[in-house]
Amino acid sequence: YLARIVAVAQDNAAARVLVVNMHPFLSVARFLRNIENIYIADGNLVDSERALNPRTISMPALPIATGAAPALESRDILASFQGVASHPIRHALASIADGKKIIVNLVDGSNYAGKVNALTKTRDGQYEALLGNSVFAFVPRGDANFSYRLLEVMSFGCIPVILSDGWVLPFDRLLQWNTFSMRFSSDAIPMIPRVLGSLGDKEISSRFKEVQRMYEAHFKDLDCIVGTLFDELDTL
Repeated sequence: YLARIVAVAQDNAAARVLVVNMHPFLSVARFLRNIENIYIADGNLVDSERALNPRTISMPALPIATGAAPALESRDILASFQGVASHPIRHALASIADGKKIIVNLVDGSNYAGKVNALTKTRDGQYEALLGNSVFAFVPRGDANFSYRLLEVMSFGCIPVILSDGWVLPFDRLLQWNTFSMRFSSDAIPMIPRVLGSLGDKEISSRFKEVQRMYEAHFKDLDCIVGTLFDELDTL
């Protein structure tokens, strides 16, 4: 597969070749770093790959669940997460949950694998209700650095709290993620309740509105995502 891509690039040396890689464990950015006219959009791009190959764009994974964004005033959970305990970061999240303001539900993967499906519109009502009632939503890494949760929580209007050391956030050259999300290193998880609890209403409202604006402009469907991808490609 990679050899065919290299052949296409070499046969079209005057053109840019865009390769989209959504395989979480295949480092296409490393393999193709020496082919100057190949640009890579990667769903699991990390800092070391970007440093090695600057012709890389971080792509978001398409969400499995999406929904509407209820009003901020109707939400009475500060932050939440529901998912499989596939990484120690998720266990660390569970340790800061109080069951009221911070809710972390670690679930059995067999309850979800093949059962929640965006194409067949098979939904998880409990998960969606949790997001619709949460101001912030945790986006921790799992087996890979990226997370399907990112666009899911944004679709519900939740402010993402990103926990994935080294992950290059989608379209990072274009979007100012610090204006509509929070990000913590894995060793700072114990500080999260205090930090989130200290944010004023004005700042939370600003991030809440910006999440919805960014989602509508760049992530709400495949057309938006591809359009933003080409916008960032133009910056390169």
